[in-house]
Amino acid sequence: MGKKVIIGLMIVILSAITLGIALTPDLMGQSNSETELNYMMKYMRYPQFPKSVNAELYQLKKEKPFAVNKWEIDEKNKQIIIYIIGMGKRQFDSPLIKKIDEWNVTIILDTEMMKEEEIVRSEMNRLEQDPDMQLAGHTLSVGDGRIEIFVYLYNYTPANRELLKNGLRGWKVDGGPVVTPPPPSTGATK
Repeated sequence: MGKKVIIGLMIVILSAITLGIALTPDLMGQSNSETELNYMMKYMRYPQFPKSVNAELYQLKKEKPFAVNKWEIDEKNKQIIIYIIGMGKRQFDSPLIKKIDEWNVTIILDTEMMKEEEIVRSEMNRLEQDPDMQLAGHTLSVGDGRIEIFVYLYNYTPANRELLKNGLRGWKVDGGPVVTPPPPSTGATK
């Protein structure tokens, strides 16, 4: 067989596979949004919540991205309070109260955690300026009621080992080296 025949067969096979994938939800009687929702529910982030609440959170996140930081569930009274982060007060100016099936769901900004995140971010920026720390940068992950800090180190020093050992403001700090050399010292050397 020539190269043109093999390429032609591959194009036909790939087209058939693509068409099959596109038509599968319709053949199963599901729309793409139902398929997407079923996929999301299979890997749902909050198994403590009823399926209908998870589905509503999924739809809300598509409109305005946010992260769930913590929650309170009162099964007896069918109430859920969800504290979110990652959205400014201008985007989310008042609590969102929704009735989802038999559940009363209240979604509010977790302003305490947002303030704590800003304090930690400010402190990490300050530490990056300290030459004894040898910090190349950092990342913060906030959610599920905690702040996770990862620092990128030019070199291990007593100062940054102390940070890794003790954490920052009660939050755990992990870290690792980077291969980029540290910036040149601005002080005069003799």
